[in-house]
Amino acid sequence: TSTSPTEAQTLKERIRIDGVDVAYTASPGNYTFTIVVRNIGDVQVNVTGAYLIDPETELVVQNASNTSVGVVIAPGQAKNVLIFNVSDTYIVAGKAYVTKVVTESGIESRATIRIQP
Repeated sequence: TSTSPTEAQTLKERIRIDGVDVAYTASPGNYTFTIVVRNIGDVQVNVTGAYLIDPETELVVQNASNTSVGVVIAPGQAKNVLIFNVSDTYIVAGKAYVTKVVTESGIESRATIRIQP
C-alpha cells in the first residue's frame, strides 16, 4: 500500500517568542534585547533574522541591525537571539515596540514589549 500526499504527515516549522529581556547600558547609552525563541514545530529551525519594529510605522528601528542570527534550534528547545547596541537616541522610554524573529524559510513570530522609563 502507498500513502497519498493527503495522508502523509507534514512536518512543520513553528516558532514562538517566550519572552524578551531589555537591558540598558548607560555608557555608551545602548539597549540590548534578548529574545527567547522556542521551536514549537516538528523540525529544526534556523533563526536568520531579528528585528525591532516601531508599531506605529511598521519600520525597523534605526540602528537595530546588530543581531546574533544563525541560531539553530531543535524541536522543543529554546535559545536566545540578541539585538544589541541599539542607541538610546532611537528608543523612546515608555513606548511599545515589536520584536520579530524570522527563520530561514520565512516563518516568523512577534512579541510586543514596552520600554520602561
